[in-house]
Amino acid sequence: MKLTLLYVIPIIIILVLIYGYARYIKSKAIIFQKAEKIAIEHVLWTREFLLASFYETENLDDCTTRLMKNQEDIGSFIGSYYPVYKDSVTSLFKEHISIASQIDSQMKQNSSIDYLQNLQNVQNLQQKWNSNGDSISDGIRALLGVDISDHMKEHLKLTTSEIVSIQNGENSIDIYDDIEISIIDMFNQIAESICRNNIFTLVFSPVLPCCRQE
Repeated sequence: MKLTLLYVIPIIIILVLIYGYARYIKSKAIIFQKAEKIAIEHVLWTREFLLASFYETENLDDCTTRLMKNQEDIGSFIGSYYPVYKDSVTSLFKEHISIASQIDSQMKQNSSIDYLQNLQNVQNLQQKWNSNGDSISDGIRALLGVDISDHMKEHLKLTTSEIVSIQNGENSIDIYDDIEISIIDMFNQIAESICRNNIFTLVFSPVLPCCRQE
């Protein structure tokens, strides 16, 4: 009996470890898929909004609504593991879009007679946008222990270039591609930190909302 236990117990431990590792790897893959989906949708619907705004198309309201929904998705994604911070994360990202919308609107007025005033308004909004970006970066760093500040600054810079390019009637596809690459990398960092900080949850708890495949 004792000899049997000597063989059985190690086997059970090994099986539990294998099960736990397999579950962690599966959950991590789903989290990264979710993060990438949200990241792509963020830049996709931002671009759709900018194009609809510039060309004043009928789907502007629909694009705006869908873009704001993406910010809620970001809040829900992070909030799945940190429920207390869901609303604050959503609020910061909605503010990020709101300021971008104001910048876009102000830039469209730069052809008006009061050019210098418009330019000053744009600069003020840019400062506000940068401050919001810092708040997002600081919040993510405090919550997850990862520094996304460089990616956030690059995101704001590239998105500004995209706005200018669209309003100048230039080809902005290359800029969009750079934005997409950058933000996917940023959200991969966020996903990696979520996985690292929640190993026990991923292994032993039921699959959480952000881990469910759609």
